[in-house]
Amino acid sequence: MWNADADASMVAAFAGVGLAHARDSAERVGRRLDDYAATWAQTHERGCLAHLSAAIDDEAWQRRQTCLDDRRERLVTLLELLRAPDRDVVNAAVSVAHELPLAVACEDDTRLAAEAAAFGSAYDPRQVAAVRQSIARTELLAEAIRPDAIPAALTVRERAQRLGDPGLVAEAELAVGTAYLQLGEYQPAADAYERAYFAARPLGADDVALRAAIQLIDAVGLRLARFDDGLEWSRHAQGLLQSSGSARGWREADLAENVAAVLREKGDIDGARTSFERAIALRTEVSGADHPAVGRAWVELGAMLAQRGEGDGAELALGEAERVLVAAYGAESMQVAQVYSARCAVARYRGDLQESADQCAHALAIREAWLAPDHPSLAPGLSNLASARLSLGDLIGARALLVRAVDLRRRSLGTTHPSLATSLANLGVIDAHLGEPQAAALHFAEALEIRRSVLPPRHPDIASTLIGLGDAYQQMAEYQRALASYDEAVQISAPDGDARIHGRALTGRGLARLELGDPGQARGDFEAALATPFGDEPDPTARCGLRHGLVRALVEGEGDGPRVRELARAALDACREIGVEDAATLADLVAWQRGK
Repeated sequence: MWNADADASMVAAFAGVGLAHARDSAERVGRRLDDYAATWAQTHERGCLAHLSAAIDDEAWQRRQTCLDDRRERLVTLLELLRAPDRDVVNAAVSVAHELPLAVACEDDTRLAAEAAAFGSAYDPRQVAAVRQSIARTELLAEAIRPDAIPAALTVRERAQRLGDPGLVAEAELAVGTAYLQLGEYQPAADAYERAYFAARPLGADDVALRAAIQLIDAVGLRLARFDDGLEWSRHAQGLLQSSGSARGWREADLAENVAAVLREKGDIDGARTSFERAIALRTEVSGADHPAVGRAWVELGAMLAQRGEGDGAELALGEAERVLVAAYGAESMQVAQVYSARCAVARYRGDLQESADQCAHALAIREAWLAPDHPSLAPGLSNLASARLSLGDLIGARALLVRAVDLRRRSLGTTHPSLATSLANLGVIDAHLGEPQAAALHFAEALEIRRSVLPPRHPDIASTLIGLGDAYQQMAEYQRALASYDEAVQISAPDGDARIHGRALTGRGLARLELGDPGQARGDFEAALATPFGDEPDPTARCGLRHGLVRALVEGEGDGPRVRELARAALDACREIGVEDAATLADLVAWQRGK
């Protein structure tokens, strides 16, 4: 089954695919399968000894053997894929090898007995075993993101239905859901997982029901952006954990990770952080600190902290992620590309714009080496690099990247997904910088419509979109409409919202009030913005806009001279740093700095 000849055959087959990373992937898969085969053999030996010593009875021994046979057949199925790989199999091989079900779970006699009671014995065990082998093959095809996973899953579900075993049908529905989810068809995935859950619950097939509920958090809560519905499934999953036996720690970590992802998108960053940290602790307890799943959890936490601007915390998390993921997958793997993407955000928040662009470019280059040019998974990397290029002033290059990202997301996610809204909002930012405020307003308006339809009313993404729309109206000299957008953003982000976004909204409202001839209220907005974290933003664009606005409000309101000179000096430095070329703006700042 798995031996040196099988290993050599796999390495040769991978080399024939023609991917630069194929040999490295084959070697990593080989090491993982060496460990897996050794663990399987040790578990089998311990079971034999327990049976011979009468520590377990014949029925318990048979249940252990059936469980180990299932693990062996999954390995055989994986080897069939590895001996005839295509690009998708090579790309997914390391991850799939690490996701093989644990052989040591076959020593959990309590759980095995409960499963046997749930599924019964009224059906031909050979036919049941054959269908289970097909389910295992389908799940492996799905993990490899193979297009034939969906038809394979539908076929095996039909076989289970013909056999008439309701427990087997529930397992098959679980495989159907996984196939749809991995290939980006989220509503059919959610439907299949629901069928699996409601088929398994009356049977007492709690592990199938638990896995379905955990996946529904992802499919419904995250992918379909129905946050509260997804979190409701987390409560169903929580109630099933107590019957998961030795698998509890791993399943609970799955649950914590999916809940964290939904909370992050919902805007509950503190809750998401707690759940990610819980997942890391559980994964570490079950499998050790070096397991790839621990690394993946670290990178999710690091990426979230990076987006929030918590650079130090993000770097600590990303350092752990890189250590684990490079060892497991290689330095140029898709998994490690996530680390580079997160470091792109860290560098941007720290004001190192070139480093930010370099990290984003590296992450995208890795993904493009692994994926087809039209793969939807390229969209986040394209968007991240576009933001970095925009910060460096490469508007044309940034826009080309974003147009591609928008197209990929429309085709893969539909027209109402939050990720599409993110790309549209970023495209609006670029159009505004290119002096196309009408186009910018259209993109922001579409993004706002999507976000209002799927996000909670006070979500920070709604506030940031309103700010972008206000900026576009400001460019178009539609100051009343700009003021209305900024004012709504201020209300959404206060008093307990994102303080940095609140500062941006206050700055925009102050600028609109200046144009409408109200320097007194404008000054109040600018002073309040200066007191938020936005006031210390390392991005010179933010410093330029805020301090220039406050100086102007002070001057127009006959403010104090020394403070005007101090703020004018700071604004002038920031505006020159980003290359402001408006002669009138610079002349005003120079004059105000000199006390004129």
